[in-house]
Amino acid sequence: MPIDSQFQFNILEQKPFILAEQDKADLNKIKDEVMDKVTVWDRRMSAKFFPTYFKGADSWRIKPTESKNRTKQLFNSKSGETHRGAETLATLWHRMIFANDPPFEAVGQGLDSMGLPVSEEDIYATEGVLLEQQKVAEVKRKFLRTLRSLASFGTITVENPFVSRPYGFGRKNMEFTDWVFRPMTRVGFDTAVYDIRESDFVFTIDFISKYALRNLASLDTEWWDMEVVERHIKDFGKSGISNSSMSGRLKDSRARAGYYDQDAEVYENINYHGRLDSDNSVIQNFANYQGVDPKFVDWSVGVLDEMEVSKFHMTQYGDWHTRFLNATYKEFEDEPLGYGIAQIGRRLQRDMDIN
Repeated sequence: MPIDSQFQFNILEQKPFILAEQDKADLNKIKDEVMDKVTVWDRRMSAKFFPTYFKGADSWRIKPTESKNRTKQLFNSKSGETHRGAETLATLWHRMIFANDPPFEAVGQGLDSMGLPVSEEDIYATEGVLLEQQKVAEVKRKFLRTLRSLASFGTITVENPFVSRPYGFGRKNMEFTDWVFRPMTRVGFDTAVYDIRESDFVFTIDFISKYALRNLASLDTEWWDMEVVERHIKDFGKSGISNSSMSGRLKDSRARAGYYDQDAEVYENINYHGRLDSDNSVIQNFANYQGVDPKFVDWSVGVLDEMEVSKFHMTQYGDWHTRFLNATYKEFEDEPLGYGIAQIGRRLQRDMDIN
């Protein structure tokens, strides 16, 4: 009797998740769900928040109004009070946070990986690695930029992605958790909640070159569809012009500061993190691969120029809150966004400009 007939094993080989092999129709459903949320956020925030944001930014820049004929002021001047108040708060907070330099101390507790007491050399080496990571990540500079925005507008969002440098394949020699400040004009959430942290999702919008897009994809080649990335660069790069409202708002914001961006080969990259309709073969396949319940975890989706899904995977630890930090300066009632100097001092700034 053959051996294989005596021993029969029911071994289920787990099939790896490959984005390029997923059903295109279901990928489009995911893209449509993400873009619906982006559109709703954009419409709601464009009514009141963005105009106030732009005026507050102009006040921080001490930029005079462009059409004095419509105001009561005799001269086209701008008081620097908003700038002074924001800088005072931001630098004060920064000095308090980094009063101890470095703002950490390594201590030895328990045993090392070999079961031996942690030595002083190990502690010194650990602190050295942390200091080098802070230096490469430029944490202090990024913190000050973040605090300046918090004081001005009352709400900030920071992304903490895991970064390996330098970019590319087989070249990594430094890894750290980065501190990426995200302007509120390009951070979306469910505006129906009373607290951003209660939102079912968050997404960021970036406008990047083809080289930056390849750098991002190289950090997570397991979840990016590199064929989609290269095809999109080839096809969309021929025109390279994004006509989305987000693109127009970014250009408007930067133009107010004197920057005029080129349209050639600039790609809109939407990174969504949050809940999605689990009645989808793509989500079901990934959930089976990871062994999780798709209804109770967050999903990360990359959409290029509102056209196609370029990245898909489960959000780290299944929760977008582990990747993003949100902070507010002055919270009030059931409003998800905080108040900063730009909102509280808007009337005072106007009166000082007139006088």
